[in-house]
Amino acid sequence: MPGRVQEAVARDIARVSVTSPELASGALAATALAVAAQIDNPKNSATSKSMLARVLVDALDRLFTLTPEERADDGIDQLTRARQKRKARNA
Repeated sequence: MPGRVQEAVARDIARVSVTSPELASGALAATALAVAAQIDNPKNSATSKSMLARVLVDALDRLFTLTPEERADDGIDQLTRARQKRKARNA
């Protein structure tokens, strides 16, 4: 069962997946989840958890830096969707 840190990291990665699914399923996201699991592990010492926390913060910071910002739909997006609908109807 995932711990609190793992669940929080999973939520962060889910937010990343909205604009960048390839980043959310990549090595950086997987590393963040693996580190979070080690932080949640009750057998790890406080010293190792503090070092892991730094690694996690760095990994998440890098992940968020690489993630493109969400953008609002504009007229081009609306035209593209309308065109795709017309193509689907005619196919």
